[in-house]
Amino acid sequence: MKTTAFISGALVTAMAALVLASTPAAADPKHQLNVALSLTKNTASSQTYWANMRRNQNEPYVKRWSFYWWTDGCTVPKKIGNSDYWKGVFATPCARHDFGYRNVKRLASSSKWKNTYKKTVDDAFLFDMGNVCVKFSKTKKASCRIAAAAFYAVTRVRES
Repeated sequence: MKTTAFISGALVTAMAALVLASTPAAADPKHQLNVALSLTKNTASSQTYWANMRRNQNEPYVKRWSFYWWTDGCTVPKKIGNSDYWKGVFATPCARHDFGYRNVKRLASSSKWKNTYKKTVDDAFLFDMGNVCVKFSKTKKASCRIAAAAFYAVTRVRES
């Protein structure tokens, strides 16, 4: 009886240790910032990494970073011609741009955000929109690039 109780106790302890080991710990802010930065570079691999993390945002290996994934879509002035159409076309680039603003900005010092990281996130936005534009026909591609440049310009003059 004592042996059974001991073995049962040991099994419960081992199972609890396994559960704790598989439960992701909260990331430290510096590491969290580095991961957020790696998800907002103007490279194809960063774009793919972000898309995979976004798709799996409810998985423990993604949740451990406590990133903000929500997006309000593209926020642009109406003065940009056909802006409602382009908002739809650029929905994914806008979502990644929102991710950068919501996470990198939150994790970085205000001076680092303003002087370094904001431009990095904005440049990734332009990169992403460029990747959308290459999928259009020649005529539409030119219009797409003009719209992408206008969207990018709005982000560059914005303070936040």
